[in-house]
Amino acid sequence: MAARALGKGISSSNNGGVGGGGDEPKAAWEIDLSRLRIRQGAPVKHGFRGSLFRADYDGRDVAVKLLDWGKEGFSTPEQIAHLRASLRGVAEAWHKIDHPNITKFVGASMATADLNIPQGQSTAPPLPPPPPDTPCCVVVEYLTGGTLKSYLIKHMERKLAYKDASASRCQWREG
Repeated sequence: MAARALGKGISSSNNGGVGGGGDEPKAAWEIDLSRLRIRQGAPVKHGFRGSLFRADYDGRDVAVKLLDWGKEGFSTPEQIAHLRASLRGVAEAWHKIDHPNITKFVGASMATADLNIPQGQSTAPPLPPPPPDTPCCVVVEYLTGGTLKSYLIKHMERKLAYKDASASRCQWREG
């Protein structure tokens, strides 16, 4: 619900260029990058397609995934366009979801030219500025406790046997 309300507030504040150009109407899920403050220091994680940062957005503790398609040099412009279109579809669907078991979606930006990434006193090499047309960012609530994968590995002993899961599924389906 909060993400939906936040998204509606964001859509009315087109500030001429942030997140997709001054002439285009902003989508309900597009965020205002001027209100996003990435915290000083190294990224939380680096991956093949981008970096994860911790930040503040309007007083909320958030995680920012900077998606840098094309940085590896293997993606064609057509593939990058497909990835950007996919992100738009995911953002459009995710911003409507309000469920306690799903990470809250704050918003996304299809252009990151106005994104300020501070270079901290870390041992990691500084990040080069992203190419202007390729990166996007996704902003979600920041959750402590590690990744879903590490949680599942840590709690493997609680795993439900396949036979029991199948029986439960059949019972659930039959009502």
